[in-house]
Amino acid sequence: MQEYGQCYKSICTSLAENRLEVPGKYLRDVKSGTFREAFAQTMDLLQGSRWIRPSCLVFTDDTLLEGGTAAVRRCGLRIPEDICLAAIRISEEVKYRDYPVVS
Repeated sequence: MQEYGQCYKSICTSLAENRLEVPGKYLRDVKSGTFREAFAQTMDLLQGSRWIRPSCLVFTDDTLLEGGTAAVRRCGLRIPEDICLAAIRISEEVKYRDYPVVS
């Protein structure tokens, strides 16, 4: 696991504290502000026939959210009907865009 910040670590800690079991293959540590990597990792999660498609994705910032949203839409999924998206940190500018996400 690469260490890029506290958000990813905090998510993992919160999952453990609340006894929520999430398979490791669903957890991806992506460097903040990396649209392409977020897109690629999200595509891998959504197209992976090796496991059940996730019903919700949590991103640490709005750039990762944009990459994930692009991948979700590329796969033909609807937000929030088919999959839910959430972001930990989101800028004021993104709050006013057409992103049906929880922040």
